Amino acid sequence: TMYARCVQPHNYNAYMAKMFHNQEVWMNAEKPRRMMLDYALSLGEDEERLEQCVSNWSLKKQVTEQRNNLSELYLVRSLPTVVVVKNHTPKKFLGTDKQIILQEINRILESR
Repeated sequence: TMYARCVQPHNYNAYMAKMFHNQEVWMNAEKPRRMMLDYALSLGEDEERLEQCVSNWSLKKQVTEQRNNLSELYLVRSLPTVVVVKNHTPKKFLGTDKQIILQEINRILESR
């Protein structure tokens, strides 16, 4: 989450896609932080700027508080969990079948 918050805005969607696509790899990696950094660097991000950003204590605190608040609000108890809120109505997806989750998210976002 910290690296996602620290990549430049124009790289955010590509970074998140790379993270989601490679989730099983980095979740089981010996050094997942290095993999997350490498994903960002592959998008042209600056390593020094990223490391400075992810070391920002204030940002870490904000991310942790947000994660805790949203986990409590949406009863997130396992990973991966994706919550989509449309028209103030949350829909929660659990599991690792990324294709099904993405299809359902697209269906929700496209519906009126």
